Amino acid sequence: MQESALKLGHSQLQHGRIIRDMVNLDLIRKWLRICEHTHGEACESDWWRGNGEGNSLPSTVRMIDVQEMMIVSVAPGCRYIALSYLWGGVGESYWTSTENLPTRSRPQGLPISILPGTITDSILLTRLLGERYLWVDALCIVQDDPADKVIQIGVMERIYGFALLTIFAAGGTTAHAPLPGLRANTREVHQRIENVQNLLFSAALPGPDEAIARTAWNTRGWT
Repeated sequence: MQESALKLGHSQLQHGRIIRDMVNLDLIRKWLRICEHTHGEACESDWWRGNGEGNSLPSTVRMIDVQEMMIVSVAPGCRYIALSYLWGGVGESYWTSTENLPTRSRPQGLPISILPGTITDSILLTRLLGERYLWVDALCIVQDDPADKVIQIGVMERIYGFALLTIFAAGGTTAHAPLPGLRANTREVHQRIENVQNLLFSAALPGPDEAIARTAWNTRGWT
């Protein structure tokens, strides 16, 4: 493990890290800083730079303002997080519709109490990372407006591609599932660590590709 590598005078690189019950938010922030500061334009889009005809999002694109808890239209270049998740198991009551959009477009018009757990946790994670906007299809696309759905679904790859990051909620089978590690006792896979002569060892957990391949999320038509 990384802690033991230091004791032996080795670099922590290529040594396993301890996966604790709660997600390491500082590590996520560090990864974001590395991406933003070292990848440069390779990780930037025309959307972020506010230009690029044919590479933009429609003017009707909406986001959840997680501070004001409302649905808002945003200007090109805004930073946002996107959510990829499973819709099942919760019905349609939380979807945005032509009827509730005017209410949801006002501050505090989107009550968090009506939202399923995956979305609630994603809103919390967005706040904890210091970001303001979150894109969730069921809330940011007007579900009973065929014209809006055609426009938004037609640029879905851009919506995900232009995001600062995408939350892949692959840990459950419905939209009620929590984001593992964001709250206590929500991880289903646990790391076993052994202490041998004051050095820490652990069997490797499944890698991301292997873990995701086993999930219901991976069976979706759009991921």
